[in-house]
Amino acid sequence: MKPFTFCLLPLLLTLPLSAQRTLERSDLYNEGDSIERKGVVWDTNAETAGEGITWDFSSAGFESNRDHTLSYIPLADSPEGASLDGVTHAAKYLPEDPATQISYRYWALTADSSDLVKIDDPNLFTTILFDTPVKTLAIPMNFGDAFSEDLNSNLGAYNTMSVYDAYGTLITPFGTFTNTIRIKNVQTLSFGTSPTVITSYTWYAPNQNLPVAVYTKTTGLLASQTGSISNVSGSVALADHSRYVPHVTALAAEGGYETNFLLHNPTDAIGELELQPFDAAGNHMSLITVSLAANELRKLHQSDLFDTGVSHFSIGGCESCTVTAAYSAVGINGGAAHVHETGPMGTDFFVYPGDWSALYDGMALINVGDEVAQLTGTMLDANGLTVGAPTNFGGDLAPNAKALKLFNFEFDETAISVIRVQSTQPVAVMFLRLSQNDEYLYQNNPLFP
Repeated sequence: MKPFTFCLLPLLLTLPLSAQRTLERSDLYNEGDSIERKGVVWDTNAETAGEGITWDFSSAGFESNRDHTLSYIPLADSPEGASLDGVTHAAKYLPEDPATQISYRYWALTADSSDLVKIDDPNLFTTILFDTPVKTLAIPMNFGDAFSEDLNSNLGAYNTMSVYDAYGTLITPFGTFTNTIRIKNVQTLSFGTSPTVITSYTWYAPNQNLPVAVYTKTTGLLASQTGSISNVSGSVALADHSRYVPHVTALAAEGGYETNFLLHNPTDAIGELELQPFDAAGNHMSLITVSLAANELRKLHQSDLFDTGVSHFSIGGCESCTVTAAYSAVGINGGAAHVHETGPMGTDFFVYPGDWSALYDGMALINVGDEVAQLTGTMLDANGLTVGAPTNFGGDLAPNAKALKLFNFEFDETAISVIRVQSTQPVAVMFLRLSQNDEYLYQNNPLFP
């Protein structure tokens, strides 16, 4: 029997293309902003840079002794805000640990930069005052933008360097934030026997005026590795995502199968589609937005939307716009299987197998529930009796994860039969049939008991 590669090709974990976002003034602090921040254990993944990155801190270890509330208070309510030249904002750090004292940072926010004027932290061994404000952010900043400055402080020579070196999806214990900007800042303070280098990684998410996460590593006299994550809820996407394309083919170097997508906006207004890709294990990748003109029908190859490695995706945004996947064999003149997007389809399905001497029958199934799913496959004969033992389709299937199954290798062929697929969680599922000569693919529609 010829190997069936359409559903069984390994899905390599890589990253999709996503739109680059510009850091604007609207991403930064205002007087009155306040947020609770949880101390977390340092994570080396914080250092990962690049385009379309997914930083998963969902299992971050908490360090409650560093929990605090960050508030931007009126200058008059801070010890020195009203007396320092150029200061526009005072940041107050109120710790939950009674053994830790309140500290302040004083900022000068201008039309083109965010500058640090003074650090007043009694938990450090001294106050740090700069002869000129330290530029920490440029406004605006685009991916790849960087700057460096040399200046002096009351402790000695001081260098600061900032770079917009990454963007993508940030997953915290409190939510998922798409289209986040990550800024790396390196501060080098030359005093004592060796320089103190403070490297911080800060994430800015849409519609959040304060950073959603900050990880800091310090070497030298004040050596430490810390992190803090804001206690705010993120969302997987900006709109309701209750539609799915359960399978994107894994492109091979030669041959194999490919997916084309037909995106259709049948309305007289511009439609914005949101595509949330996942890998096979259910991990979120960076959200992709596609704008369709009124009445536009657009055909896109999978490489136009995603890098290799995307397993499946959910759809949100324009409710009238549709997404159809067309699956076909590469380099073969044959028929493509056009499969329309699907919503959650339930937990129990019947599907009729074809002639397995000439065809392959396969399934792509996504767990769209909130809990781990158990999947079972059973073949029934013409009298409704079980043929062989029920098949466990892969054990625990995590939320948003995908199961790929080829029925020819799961069951023994029976002349007249039906396959029953059952799940303990709601799923979105697609059944495909492929001729063994690769010329034709078909969608095999299920029945519901």
